[in-house]
Amino acid sequence: MPSLKRNTNVQASVGLEHKTGQVVLRLMNSQLLTWRIPISLIMFGAVFSFLVAHDDAAASAQVQAMQQDAGRKTVVAQKTAASTKYADAKDAAKKQDYLHQIAIGDAYLEKKHYDLAIAAYDKAAEINPEGVQAKLHRADAVRLKSQYDMGLARSNRTIELRPDDPMGYVLRGKAYVGHGRYELATADFNRAIQLNPRNAEAYENRAHSHFKTGHYDQAISDFSKAIQLESSPTQ
Repeated sequence: MPSLKRNTNVQASVGLEHKTGQVVLRLMNSQLLTWRIPISLIMFGAVFSFLVAHDDAAASAQVQAMQQDAGRKTVVAQKTAASTKYADAKDAAKKQDYLHQIAIGDAYLEKKHYDLAIAAYDKAAEINPEGVQAKLHRADAVRLKSQYDMGLARSNRTIELRPDDPMGYVLRGKAYVGHGRYELATADFNRAIQLNPRNAEAYENRAHSHFKTGHYDQAISDFSKAIQLESSPTQ
């Protein structure tokens, strides 16, 4: 009997120890579970913070790149605008020079200085090879010069063949007037009048020559003489 009671106590003690061990294991598992939750949260927070920081850095880099690109575009736009203004100013100056040379040519042409007029038109054409105005004016100057040269050649030939014919000198004098060479023209008209004092055409043309050189009194006198001779050619 005492032996049986001892066995029963041993079994009870073993059972208690087993239950106690299970409780301890449950407590340990519970503690581990409670520690796993905050560790997971900490890891999630760290990962989230890293991603946010990475996105902020990428966004900042993108903004900086956009600002740099905008700065480069602004510099390019400013340089382009400056270049355009310079080109416009250069074109305007070129046009002014072109028109100025044409005006010089026109002034020479009006005074019958054909060679000088042609030279001015040539210079205008060098400034603007595509310009039409200079080419047209030059063609007109060449035509008038050609007419003058032809008239001068014919009158010289006439004087050479008939040196005592006043008409040769009248024709050459008119050619000189057409070329603006008024002193030579006046000399030829004087010679024509010496050969024929009643040559009304010589007086009239000499009057034009005097008028062009500012000798207005002599011009009036010659005009009056020409009118008198034309109104009474036989006297």
